[in-house]
Amino acid sequence: MRNHILFVLCFLFLNACTERLYVSSDYDDSVSLIEYKTFAWAENQEQPIRGNPQFDNELNRKRITEAIENKLEILGLEKVDSSPDLLIDFHLLVDQRAYYTAHDYYPFAFRYWPNYEISSYIVKTSTIVIHFVDFNKEQLVWQGTGSWTLASPPLSEDQIQSAINEILDQFQKSRLR
Repeated sequence: MRNHILFVLCFLFLNACTERLYVSSDYDDSVSLIEYKTFAWAENQEQPIRGNPQFDNELNRKRITEAIENKLEILGLEKVDSSPDLLIDFHLLVDQRAYYTAHDYYPFAFRYWPNYEISSYIVKTSTIVIHFVDFNKEQLVWQGTGSWTLASPPLSEDQIQSAINEILDQFQKSRLR
């Protein structure tokens, strides 16, 4: 019995330490996404941010580009050089926030002065935002985001591939609606 409890506690601890990807998407309801057959990259892509080279760098941008292209080809879209149905671009965001927690260890409900211990911790989150723009109408038709807490940058190729797959799975679901 003791081994079972230890196993469950270890499982819960390891599950809490894993990096979770939070995915969301939004699209224009008036547009049928299934009609788009070709894509190309927008010419004026955002350049890597100088403030966070661990995450936003040329290697990760190349990995993200290749992952998007591969997933879109699997979904049946073709990459073309001119007159595409969709223009694609993506943005990388890194956010750092401080969180504070107050601990009150006083055992009784009433006292004359407060006795709190305040602890703080900093959380870094990273987000990939992918935009699909209708080439002819020049309007955004689909947007997908994936964000997760950065435990230890830099990101691995597997993390990037997995994130792009999950984000573009949302695009596939949007196409079928």
